[in-house]
Amino acid sequence: MNGDELFADSVSTLERQVAEGHGGKVLDALLVAWRLRRLPVLTDSIEALSARFEKVLPPISAKTERARYETLLDLVARKQSVDVALIVAELPLATVIRARDHVDRLAAMEPDPRVARALVDHVAQQRFTLNNTVWTGIFRELLRHGDVRAREALAKLPLPLEGEGTLGADKLRARIMRSLDTLPSELPASAEILRRLTAVQASLDGLRLDVAPPPAKAPAGRNEAELFAAVLASPADDAPRLVLADHYTERGDVRGEFISLQVQNARGATPKNLKKEAQLLKQHLVTLLGPLEPVVDRGTARFARGFLQHARVKFKTAAQRKELLHHPLLSTLESIDTREFELIRSDTLPGLRTVCGLSWKKLVELAHGDPVPKLRRVEVELTTNDPGDVVLQHLAGLPSLAEAHFELFGEGGAYSPEAWTWLLDSPLRRVKLEIRTELSRGRLAPTLEAMDRRPEANDVVLLIPLAQSHVGQPEYAAHVTRTKDGYHVVLRSPEHSLYLHKTVFENLNRRDVSVEMHPPAQQTDTQFRDAVALLRRATGDRVTVMAG
Repeated sequence: MNGDELFADSVSTLERQVAEGHGGKVLDALLVAWRLRRLPVLTDSIEALSARFEKVLPPISAKTERARYETLLDLVARKQSVDVALIVAELPLATVIRARDHVDRLAAMEPDPRVARALVDHVAQQRFTLNNTVWTGIFRELLRHGDVRAREALAKLPLPLEGEGTLGADKLRARIMRSLDTLPSELPASAEILRRLTAVQASLDGLRLDVAPPPAKAPAGRNEAELFAAVLASPADDAPRLVLADHYTERGDVRGEFISLQVQNARGATPKNLKKEAQLLKQHLVTLLGPLEPVVDRGTARFARGFLQHARVKFKTAAQRKELLHHPLLSTLESIDTREFELIRSDTLPGLRTVCGLSWKKLVELAHGDPVPKLRRVEVELTTNDPGDVVLQHLAGLPSLAEAHFELFGEGGAYSPEAWTWLLDSPLRRVKLEIRTELSRGRLAPTLEAMDRRPEANDVVLLIPLAQSHVGQPEYAAHVTRTKDGYHVVLRSPEHSLYLHKTVFENLNRRDVSVEMHPPAQQTDTQFRDAVALLRRATGDRVTVMAG
């Protein structure tokens, strides 16, 4: 069935629903037809019938912001077209943080001209700072929900808008102009179809308004466990996190402030907010870890958007393992440093992608046990005396592995990079490699020679510590990727030392290597000029210096 036939069939369905007289079913049928042909007569009919429903639908009457938002989530979840008017009515009431979450709710809905009108009104009112990131979502959804009237309404907005001369206003004007070029236009319809749709429009006042009861008011019935379960069910969504934050804040729990602050900082941090976040973390770490505190190394705990993202975890007693192995607070971990393979393989960690702190023996043990299909990255500690061939033989037991980071340090002093080039062999050819070595083992020439012999090795990062301590210190990073013309090397370092560059690029003298150099924020001109001159001699002037 082609597009014209589908549209004709949708109009016939619409007429049958009008004959039966059920307003809710007619609204559904109008929306189906509108998504096929975004005709003004369909848009007008949808809004006219929706206006009738608005008069009989109970408004969202929750008193707190959290309660209002929970009701909104319930309305979106039940996917009833009569509720859309209530959903879009919440947009002008949202704070900056809530507005982005509200736009995310619109992204879960089918295209609807009522949403398009609400978003156009929001653009016209310019309630938020013009540089606020919420505008990206607003224009994304405006294009997806847009109709002919949205195009016309945007075209009528006065340009330049208020705030002329600011970067934000310029960006907003540019987005509006792009929208005028990409919003859908009216698709053609025959005179007969238009006559039938006009007849439908004239019949709307006689329809019964079959309104479903509003969703139950959730706040009184939802406890902390249920709100936390909503967070786990939508790990990429900020809205459930903020609802739980409100729950904590209402009862004076510092976790509420911490979650809200980290969510806000993830969207656009300010020095003041970053300082406040660090203070909360320092003062209330035990509270934030909760029952996990006895098994988490505090110094390794990292939080993201209010919840534990990485930590070193060790069960010290059988009682701890029994009590905490399946604790839901572990479920937000995306990275873990642990030898607790039962935990790694359990369903407790649905978002786990990285396992750190493995010796080669533990890596082999992990690869030989039950599959860990979710695992994407391993971080392994090796010495020159460890049997690299054994490691390679067993990594095939981690089929989803995409990145491997090796901390490789010698026993008894420095040695040639050939001592670790076995890492470039199969099956790691499909994996992005990060190799962290001591300074004297970071020479680039042997690495490229090893890659020359292994055409499958396409992506290698050399990480070279700039201090004796191997943990938490800045490091020199050389990211090597194979190109059709040879190799491209991206250099990043917190400092520029001619000795360091000489060590890394010593005896390179290759003309198939291009270098992209990222200078640090603080450096001396002399050091930097000398370093650039050295690299240009080694690569035949194929060096690009990026902006600081």
